Amino acid sequence: MAEDSINPSIDVSKIISQSVDKLMWIINFDLCIILEKSKKCHLELVLNNEDTNHDFESLNQLPILDYIKNMPISLSENNYHLFYSVLYKDSKSSKLILFLQRSERFSSQSSIVLELFCASVKKLLETKNNEFKNRQLHNEKEILEESNKLKSMFLATISHEIRTPMNGILGVVQLLKDTQLNNQQSEMLGTVTNCSDELLRILNDILDYSNLETGNLELDEVDFNLIQSLEEVVKLSSAAADLKRLRITTFFDGDTPIILSGDIARIKQIIINLLNNAIKFTEVGEVNIAVKCEKKGLSLYQVNIIVKDTGIGISRLDQKNLFQPFTQANNSMSRRFGGTGLGLAISANLAKALGGNIRVESEEKKGTVFHLSFPLKTIQNIQEAYVKKSAKGELSDAINLNHKILVVEDIRINQTIIKMMLSKLGFECKVAANGLEALEALNSDKYSIIFMDLQMPEMDGLTAAKEIVKRYGQKRPIIVAMTANVLKKDREDCAAVGMDDFIPKPLLITELERALSTRYQRNGELVNI
Repeated sequence: MAEDSINPSIDVSKIISQSVDKLMWIINFDLCIILEKSKKCHLELVLNNEDTNHDFESLNQLPILDYIKNMPISLSENNYHLFYSVLYKDSKSSKLILFLQRSERFSSQSSIVLELFCASVKKLLETKNNEFKNRQLHNEKEILEESNKLKSMFLATISHEIRTPMNGILGVVQLLKDTQLNNQQSEMLGTVTNCSDELLRILNDILDYSNLETGNLELDEVDFNLIQSLEEVVKLSSAAADLKRLRITTFFDGDTPIILSGDIARIKQIIINLLNNAIKFTEVGEVNIAVKCEKKGLSLYQVNIIVKDTGIGISRLDQKNLFQPFTQANNSMSRRFGGTGLGLAISANLAKALGGNIRVESEEKKGTVFHLSFPLKTIQNIQEAYVKKSAKGELSDAINLNHKILVVEDIRINQTIIKMMLSKLGFECKVAANGLEALEALNSDKYSIIFMDLQMPEMDGLTAAKEIVKRYGQKRPIIVAMTANVLKKDREDCAAVGMDDFIPKPLLITELERALSTRYQRNGELVNI
C-alpha cells in the first residue's frame, strides 16, 4: 500500500477501534480474518537509527518478522501465519504504522483480504483527516475574519480621531486663504496646506490599502470630462513642481473622447500618485503626461496614460519590488525622499480593480516612464452628459439661496468652521449639539437641509436620522451626513437610515457648495424645499 500522511492530532487506535465492526462487514467474516476489539489490530513500529537510512519502498520489502519476532505479542507466534501492510509512515518520528492479519488456516486470499482491510481503514482515516483539515481551515477563516474586523475597527477609530482635528486645521486654512495676507503669511499658509494635504493623503492611502486587502473597495461610475479631469490633476501637482522649478507638460491625442464613464476619483488618485512620484524623484528637467485612446468597440475605449520624467531612474532589480506595499526602490531612497511606500502598490491594485494595469520602463539616471492602461465606456449622447449629476440628484448652476440650514455637530471648533463656511456662501444656520437637540429644533422650526455629524453624545446622527425619517417621512428635510467616519460601511449605514448625501471630514467648502446646489431626488422625484 502506498505511503500516506495523516495529521498527528488524529487518534488512529481510537478510530479503528470504534469502526472495526463496520470494517469487518466490509471485509466479510468468511475469509478467516481474526480481529477482535480486545486486541490491537495495528502495530506501531519505531525504527532504529540505522534503519532510518532505508527509503520507504525498500523498507516495505524487508521481512516484517525480523522486526517483531522479539516483541511480546501473540501476533508474532510461529503457529500463525502473519501478513502485514504499511498504512502510512510518520517521517518525523521514523514510525511505521502496520496493519497485521493472523490466520490458523493459510489462504491465498489472505493477502487480498488484508489489503481490503487496510484500504478500508485508510479510506476512513483519510475522511477523518479531511474533516480535521476542513475544521482547521474553518477556524483559520474565522480567525482571519475576526482579525480583519478588528483591523477595520482600529483603522476606523484612528481615521475618525485624526480627521476630527484635521477638520479644524484645514477649515481654518480654507477660510484664511480669502483674507488679506502678506507674502510671508501666504507662504506659511501654503506650507500648512501642503503638510495637511500630505497627512490626509497618507491616511487615505492606509484606508485604501486596507480596503483593497479585504476586498471592500467600492468603485463608482460617473460621467466625466477626461481632459478637464487631468488638467485638474496637473493643477493640484503644479505647486510641488514649481518649488523644484520643474515643467509639467500635457498631450492629448485627437481621438480622446470628451465624455467618458467610470470612477474618475480613483483614476485621478492613480495619476496623482504617478505624477507626485515623478516630481519627487526628478531634480532637473520636466514631467510629461500623454493620453492616448484606442477605440475597442461602439462605446468602449482603452485609455493609455503615460507619465514620463527625467529623474533618477530605477534599476531593473529594484523594478521587481516597485509595486509591493511598504517598499521603495531601496532604503537610501526612503531616507532621502521619504514616503510610506504605499502609493504605487495602491495604484497598481486600483488599476487592476478598474480592469487595467500599470507597467514601468526605466533606466538609472535616465528617467522613468509609467504606463497606465484601463478600459472606459464613452457616452453616446454628449448633450445628456453635460448635465452634471451627483449620486442623489442634479447640480444646478447656482446655489439654492432658499435653503434654511440646521447643523448638527457636537465639537465647538467644527461648529464655528461650518458656520463661517456657510456664511461665506451666503447662509446663516442654526446649530444643534446632538441628535436630541436636532429633533427639538425640527419641532419648533422648519428646515430644508440638515448637515448631520454621526458620532455625538445623547443621540448619534444615525439614530437621529432614523427618527426624522419616521416622524416626517417623504416631507423630511434633506439630510447630509457630515462625518469623519469615511469607510464604505459608514456610507452604507447613512444611506440605510434615509440620509440623502455624504460629505467626509475634513470639510471642503466646495463640498458644502455642491450639496447646497444639488436638487436632490427620492424615488425618482425631486425633493421640495
